[in-house]
Amino acid sequence: MMQEDSAKCVHCGHSTPDVRILGCAHGCCFHARCLDLKSIRELTPPSSDICVVSKCPRCASPSTGMEILPLSFEEIDQARRLVGASGSSSKRSFGVVNSGGAQTGGGDVYDPAVPRAGKWAEEEIAFRDNLVTHFVSGSLPLPNELKLCEFLSKILKSKPSRLTKKMKKANLSTRHFVGNSAYIEDVELARELSRLELCFVNSIVEPVERSEIKFHMQREWRDYLAALCTVLNIRFEATEWLKSIENMENRIALATTRDRSVKRRLMMGKAIETDACAAEAMPGVFIDHSQPHEEIDFDLLASAIETNDYDDTDFRNLYLSLVDDPAPSTSATVSDNSSQRSSDDPTQSSPQKSSVARKGLLMSSAAPNFKFAAPFLARAASYIEHNQLPFEHIDIWVPTMTTSLDDPSGATSLQPCLGSGALNIRPGRLCFAGSYSLDVHMVNDPQTSTLKKKTLSQESVYNLLLFGSYSEKFSFSSGCGLPGRVYESAVPAWEQFITNAPSHLFERRGGAMQFGIKTALGLPIESTNVGRIVLVMYSTQDREKDDYLVANIISDLQKLNPCPRWKLVVDMGSGGNDTAPQSTSHQLQAPSMQSNQSEFNEADIIKSSQIKELISILGENMPSDYSSPLGQQINDIMSLRLVLLNSSRSPDEDQLVDSILLLFGSYLKAGRSRADISQMVTRDYAFHSTEHQRNQQQQVEPRHRVPSFSNQLQHLSINSGSPRF
Repeated sequence: MMQEDSAKCVHCGHSTPDVRILGCAHGCCFHARCLDLKSIRELTPPSSDICVVSKCPRCASPSTGMEILPLSFEEIDQARRLVGASGSSSKRSFGVVNSGGAQTGGGDVYDPAVPRAGKWAEEEIAFRDNLVTHFVSGSLPLPNELKLCEFLSKILKSKPSRLTKKMKKANLSTRHFVGNSAYIEDVELARELSRLELCFVNSIVEPVERSEIKFHMQREWRDYLAALCTVLNIRFEATEWLKSIENMENRIALATTRDRSVKRRLMMGKAIETDACAAEAMPGVFIDHSQPHEEIDFDLLASAIETNDYDDTDFRNLYLSLVDDPAPSTSATVSDNSSQRSSDDPTQSSPQKSSVARKGLLMSSAAPNFKFAAPFLARAASYIEHNQLPFEHIDIWVPTMTTSLDDPSGATSLQPCLGSGALNIRPGRLCFAGSYSLDVHMVNDPQTSTLKKKTLSQESVYNLLLFGSYSEKFSFSSGCGLPGRVYESAVPAWEQFITNAPSHLFERRGGAMQFGIKTALGLPIESTNVGRIVLVMYSTQDREKDDYLVANIISDLQKLNPCPRWKLVVDMGSGGNDTAPQSTSHQLQAPSMQSNQSEFNEADIIKSSQIKELISILGENMPSDYSSPLGQQINDIMSLRLVLLNSSRSPDEDQLVDSILLLFGSYLKAGRSRADISQMVTRDYAFHSTEHQRNQQQQVEPRHRVPSFSNQLQHLSINSGSPRF
């Protein structure tokens, strides 16, 4: 239920109040800064922990509580429609951040993370100075110890640097809020602040920006009010308000996804145009020119977001019906009942990410693209991250038969799957088998002259993922392209400055230019059943060649024993009597090589997102060496990460993962820190593994004992973790 435009604050008399007294005979409403919360709390008996607003603070009529009013998008949408109908270009000082991290002047969605810019108007200065006065007097509903710079930056939607340039002597970073009355008691002072706020909003000429800054300030005041009510244990109704917050988050996520989709098509198109021309002069380099259809019907998805009577399950089903890939990976943790908040519990009143499931689906991307290469690819990526190698992206190339790939009429081919199995395969074309992008990279530390780990920006990680999708379009004959040359010669190839290199030295130069790849290292890895595969590492930095490092990497990766298995693919062309061309593809596998792919449902989404979140937490808290406080848990952390990354877990391992995720969820709900969660989950994993091994030892004769999978993983972790680079 949206607030009425005619509603006014009964204290200052201005419109757009933030809270309403439920059950009040006069329908009294207040601004957040005009409501005396402390007096309401003082009316509660000392024996009661939770305060219920049983009487209107204005007219003293009986009430059943109070409600934070929902945010309304009506004015924003109307302003945007008017601008679109007039055909005028919007010269906004803020907008939506596009996928390239730049600010777009005509963004089509309100985003609270995008600051305003531009010169200070007189109306804004007057409003700002009045806010500072009330901040100093402690008459605002703000948390104690809040910095003045942070408060003004949020309310005015401005960069801190914009404030400090204009207010050099205001001590913005050293002045903290100390609450006094927590509301503006004097009616005239309250009216003056509301009047200055209205003048500031009306001084903005551009209608979309004007509606969005008004919306933004309402959001900030209500956030502060909810936080203060939580501190004072004052019960309030927030269902509709939280729904409006979810609506806002979904709008932002949808706009970001749309921008990324546009960027993806643009960058892929430019890269393929550059490399396709060069490939024509390079026999043995093959490119799949097929273009995927639009992944998401954004108009249909936007309509669903505007609907108020759908839940997370409905949203997932709608999204999955629009997405080509049936198994997107979510970056947010989905917890049960995350979208539900009880007004009876004041600790649950502040807005959290109640729409993480929908937002995670909207923001999903194919990361990692294991394709056929799990679990070897996961182990190789873990090895690179643990040893802090100077590469951020890897992919794998495996030989396969080339009959159907060379013959467009349709025939039989073998597609590689890195796992167990043995088959004598005639060396042929090298095909893409999977890729993985790390979220950290190594940079030079000028103080110590060594490499230091640094987190990659979200944009850089996304570009690496796009490069992985782009590489999937390529295949190479033996001796052609970087993977083909390394495969044929069995000699590593370290290529620098590949964006400036001739196309015959790096055939994906166009893709490297678009996605920021500067260094590539091709490594021949011997395999027991196909002879050799090629693993290529990439970096967004120009990395100096290091022969000693290359030798150690090959030696360590060889211990992971990559063994491709194969599945048969039969392409059936259309018959001669058919009036319309048809093509049907059948994948035939031996029963012993069938992959277990369960139906993608809600439980799979939750489990997948929990696993990804746990992997991220373990990576953040990975000890750098054995002398660190968590040094004794290095092997257990790496073993647990490898088990979680392994997509072909045994039933025992799946049972172990389910137990770990159950404990992980309990730690999250308890509010434990990410470092504590990492330590406790690793300790739980070590305990369960030990118990499992003990049970196996009691059931199996000593001479028939076989090392458990967890022991093998620990052995791999120790071997791969021993070199230090």
